[in-house]
Amino acid sequence: MLFSWKPDANQTSPMYMQLADYFRAKIKIGDLKNGTKLPGRESLMESLGVSKTTLISAFSQLQREGLLTSYPKSGYFISYNLESAKVNWNDYTKKARHKTSVYEYRHWGESDGLTNFSLSSDFRMEKYLVHALSKASERMDSGRNTPELTKYGLTSLRESVKKHLEKLGIKTEIENILISSETIQRLYYVYESLLNANSNFLHENTNIINTISNVHSIGINMVPVRMDKHGMSASDLEKKLIKCKTTPIVHIDPTDQAPTGIVMSKRRRQEIMNIIQKYRVPMVEIDHSANIWHDRPALAPLKSMDRNDNIIYLGSLLKCHPYDFQLSWIVADRYIIEHLSNVFIQTGVKPNFTMQLIADELFRSGDIYEMMQDIKAFIRRRSELTLSLCEKHLKTKGFWIEKNCNFHFWLDFPEMNFKSIFSKRGLITNIYPGYFFDRSDTSHILLCPASIQEKDIKKTILELSLLVNSD
Repeated sequence: MLFSWKPDANQTSPMYMQLADYFRAKIKIGDLKNGTKLPGRESLMESLGVSKTTLISAFSQLQREGLLTSYPKSGYFISYNLESAKVNWNDYTKKARHKTSVYEYRHWGESDGLTNFSLSSDFRMEKYLVHALSKASERMDSGRNTPELTKYGLTSLRESVKKHLEKLGIKTEIENILISSETIQRLYYVYESLLNANSNFLHENTNIINTISNVHSIGINMVPVRMDKHGMSASDLEKKLIKCKTTPIVHIDPTDQAPTGIVMSKRRRQEIMNIIQKYRVPMVEIDHSANIWHDRPALAPLKSMDRNDNIIYLGSLLKCHPYDFQLSWIVADRYIIEHLSNVFIQTGVKPNFTMQLIADELFRSGDIYEMMQDIKAFIRRRSELTLSLCEKHLKTKGFWIEKNCNFHFWLDFPEMNFKSIFSKRGLITNIYPGYFFDRSDTSHILLCPASIQEKDIKKTILELSLLVNSD
């Protein structure tokens, strides 16, 4: 195999790059096909009239481009194919700062439920939207809302949210309320704008926060806190806080905790508040279930006991809408509200104006509270149906705490290792293994019956029954 090449004295590029260009062109046009073995180094140096350094430099460049491969004692081989001509996106994603913690999370997007913890499309809310949409349209046509649309959100909606929060025991002012988009997006920017690589992030050891990869990508120190039947352990929280010397923050989900369904007891809430006040530590309280808390009165949020504005409270309409109602609110110290409003502007995170108008009309008319009663009944029916199916098909292998089985069904199968099972693709997409929420948990399954269509509940339970009883 002979090569005819001479360096071009008129080119400014070094000789080794000209040589690399020569071989690259011959590879691309097909003169040198994939798998072809090149002559030995001495032969190439003689036929091309180049030094060993020039030849090695040229071939090293081609190797970096994936066009050439060197094998010890065998020589150089052409390694060009269509795949080598493509960017290796997998290499980029593996090295990126934002990582998907568990590969199997990606099948959430293929699921009918739990991709966002909103209601199933079986819940019909058109009758509540008709009036709200009509009034919102009138307000948009009139153009009179432009002055009240601020960087903090629609002023009238903030006033409506203020009145709504009073029903939950939270007394605040609209200056302490920021309207925002939905949870995952805002959580990332809240934590990124408050924490650094040395910060300590204390959270319930079993928590959906473990699935939110963009929070983990911040690089903060994740500190799990033990849970018991009453919620986050106050004693373990205090023990962990004593060890955390650098900018600690507590993340907590006290009502219908995701994924366990645990409702933190009143006594435990007070214990947690005492610790927060004692160590003067900030807390972020997630409260997505307060609006639709089943048949029982919701316990007052921790924020209702906060007299020093040490808690950042995150409320939401997430579970009040089957189509991912991207609207929520943050209640916090005015300094934090100002800080976050500026962060959201700079990052392009802002709530949809039309959604704000619709939500405001739902609050103003009171229709949202009638809708919440319907949602409670909807969740109760789903819960009763699922409990009966679990009792019929899963009781020999599984355990669950019935009082916690409302929106979240946290099912325990001690004999199973779902971590090994769910590492395979093509399994049930309406149930999620416990290790998504706690990497050490191999025996739990999460099912959210109110998030999937009713026709799929029995099918899902039967598939799960077949899976756990196959042994």
